Amino acid sequence: MSELLDIFNRNFIQPMYSEQSYTFLNTIVYALIAFTGLYLIYKVIGGKIKFDKKFFYATVPFVFLGSALRSFVDVGYIARTPWLVSPGIYAIITTLFLVVLTISLALKAKLKLSYWKITAITGLVLLIGSFIYVANKIQLEHMNLASSILVLMAFVSFLIYYIVKSKIFAPLAAIAIFAHVFDAFNTSMILRFVGGWEKHPLPRYFIERFGAFSFIPLKLLVVIPAVWLISTDDNKQFSNLLLITVAVLGLAEGLRNFITLILV
Repeated sequence: MSELLDIFNRNFIQPMYSEQSYTFLNTIVYALIAFTGLYLIYKVIGGKIKFDKKFFYATVPFVFLGSALRSFVDVGYIARTPWLVSPGIYAIITTLFLVVLTISLALKAKLKLSYWKITAITGLVLLIGSFIYVANKIQLEHMNLASSILVLMAFVSFLIYYIVKSKIFAPLAAIAIFAHVFDAFNTSMILRFVGGWEKHPLPRYFIERFGAFSFIPLKLLVVIPAVWLISTDDNKQFSNLLLITVAVLGLAEGLRNFITLILV
C-alpha cells in the first residue's frame, strides 16, 4: 500500500509543485482522462453544435488565456498552485470554455450573434483582463528572438496555406499541424538560444541526446501521421473534434513558451 501511495505521490502530486510536470505514467493517465472527457463532450454537445473551424476559433482566446496564466506562473507574476499548472490549468480552462459555450448557445438568438463569436469575445475579454491584472509587472525581454520566431512562423503559414489550397490536408488538419510546428520551433529555438529544459519525458530524451532542434523532426514524425490517421475517420464530427484538440494542445504549449520568452 505504501508503495502505491509513493508512486501516486511521485507521479501525480509532486509534479504539480515542481518543475518536472510530466512522467511517462502521468502522461498516459492524463491522456486517457482527456480522451474520455473528449468523448463525453462529443456525446453531450455533438448533436447541438458542429465541430468546425468556427468552433476552433471560439477556443482560441481561451487557449491564449490558459497559456498566458501558465506563463505568469513561470515568470513569477502569480503564485503557483495545482490549478495553474498541468493538468489543473487544462481542467480549469476547459470547464470555463464549456460554461461560456453553453451560455453562448442559450443567448445566440437573443443577441443575434453566432455562438462562436459570443464565446470568442468573452474569452478575449478574460484574456485582456488577465494582462491588465499583471500590467505593472510586465517587462518585455528577448524581443529579437521572438521576432525571429514570428517571421519563421509567417513563412510556415504560407506553406500551410498552400497545403490547404492543394487539398493535401483539410483546413482543420493543417491548423493542427501548424500548431505543433509552432510549438516545435518555439521550443527548439528557446532551448538553443535561451536555455531551459523540456518537461515531457519522450522529447526530453531525444533533445538531451541529439540537441534542441531534434524536437522539430520528432514532432513532425508524430503529428503528421496522427493527423492523417484522424482525418481518415468516417465520423467527421468526432474526427474534427480530435483535430481541434490536437491543434489546441500544440498551440497551448507553443504560446506558453512564446509568452514566457517575452516576459522573462
